[in-house]
Amino acid sequence: MIIASGLFAAPGASAPIAADTTRPATTTLASGDTRLLGVIAQRDGQGWALFRLPTGPRLVAAGQEIAQSAQLVAVRPDGVTVRDGGVERDLVLRAAPAALASVATANAPVVTKARNAACVTPAGFQGPIVRLNAELLAGMITQPDTWKTLAVAERGALVVRDASGFATMLGMNQNDRIATANGIALTSPEDVIGAVLRPLIANQAVRLTGVRDGGAREWLLLNAGACPA
Repeated sequence: MIIASGLFAAPGASAPIAADTTRPATTTLASGDTRLLGVIAQRDGQGWALFRLPTGPRLVAAGQEIAQSAQLVAVRPDGVTVRDGGVERDLVLRAAPAALASVATANAPVVTKARNAACVTPAGFQGPIVRLNAELLAGMITQPDTWKTLAVAERGALVVRDASGFATMLGMNQNDRIATANGIALTSPEDVIGAVLRPLIANQAVRLTGVRDGGAREWLLLNAGACPA
């Protein structure tokens, strides 16, 4: 599951997910003020957390160092536990219910407020639309382990194998086959950087095509900053 302030936004969402005001998701680490932006939660405290450091965004896996003398201990769907100077503390994210959905209903008409050509829904498109935050995209590029578990190469396409909730947030199911991104064949996980992540960071829409249960399927990924709901 991915929960964060603006990392994923759904068409029609009433408000971004905000940090818990009773326990601010900001802590002073050895490197200065650091803010928790979102989490990619897996089982048993595993997963990744996206932090905004003074030096820029950083995607950190459970067990890794956030900054000097500060470590990410565990990741939960509602926040994280960090060890800062030998003291453990929780940082909590509070989700507004309407903002938790990250994709449009697959078979429902999709309405978007286009601000540029990249935000226009292609004619005839009926799949889910997902908006991704640029900071999350940049973190995924620098730490590919966050998305390489999502799919594996199989017979000239990528097959979804993720069970952490990440795939669900992208509108994908186990065993979905992802064949192309804007017409470019996806034959290995490494293709995701050039064909999906970098175009999104450049504010370009990415239209994925593939197969689910023997039938054609497609998804539209947008940069949330360039294409807000």
